[in-house]
Amino acid sequence: MASDILILMISALLLAYQMPMGAVSDHDLRVTFEGMIPILGGNEGKADVRRGVRIEAQKAADGRMAATTELTRAELFFNDAKLPLTLENVQDFFPKSKVEFDARGKILKNDAPQVDIPARLPGLDVQRFPDITFLPLELPEKPVEVGTTWSFEKSFAGSPVTYQCTVTKIDGATATISVKIEQTYTVFEDAAMQVLEEKNDAENEVTTKLTASGEVEFRTDTGRVVRSLMSGQAVSEVRSLADGKVTPRQLKMRVEFQPAKPQSDATPTFLRS
Repeated sequence: MASDILILMISALLLAYQMPMGAVSDHDLRVTFEGMIPILGGNEGKADVRRGVRIEAQKAADGRMAATTELTRAELFFNDAKLPLTLENVQDFFPKSKVEFDARGKILKNDAPQVDIPARLPGLDVQRFPDITFLPLELPEKPVEVGTTWSFEKSFAGSPVTYQCTVTKIDGATATISVKIEQTYTVFEDAAMQVLEEKNDAENEVTTKLTASGEVEFRTDTGRVVRSLMSGQAVSEVRSLADGKVTPRQLKMRVEFQPAKPQSDATPTFLRS
């Protein structure tokens, strides 16, 4: 019995974020979409967004942690053709911002502006940028072991997202966590597939269900997410407000986050398709 308890103590890990003051880290973030993409009036194809992200720990009060996120690089490809998009263009929509959070990863304050992005894409929420980079999970309060499960909920662009998490592997100080995500939301859009606030000017009502799954690697010695990979699809029913006709729309997505590689090898092995 004593040996069983000792084995359990060794195999269990307490997952908690750490952010020592002044710590700086650079990361690669790649997001791809394939299907009907609601930009430029709606196009069938593949969009590939590659960004460099710098995360820097900041001072925070009341036992909180704080960090800024800032884009250091941005490239956009559509159907393998690179678009003339500058870093400044992307920073207009994703400016440098600061979040405060606790050891569980719950975001307590975010000074990101409410930027009006015309297209509604799964996971695209300026105020939730930390959630797809260095704070992808809210962690349980108790130590975990292989098989431990928990769930939580966040709001992306005004709609709740549910997370189901399971620890699938513990290797030293690294815990591998499988994640399943679901979200359902409804928006109104015009003929160019741009999201509208009011139904009066809309042509379509679009109800979308997003399902995704993937893995997150978390190290307890540094209190950081090492890398994460999520993939899934958004299935939409587009209902014409004029005649009630319903047409389907589907969009596959993939989000990859990991420590940055040297620019001489700008596309890391983890991110290569």
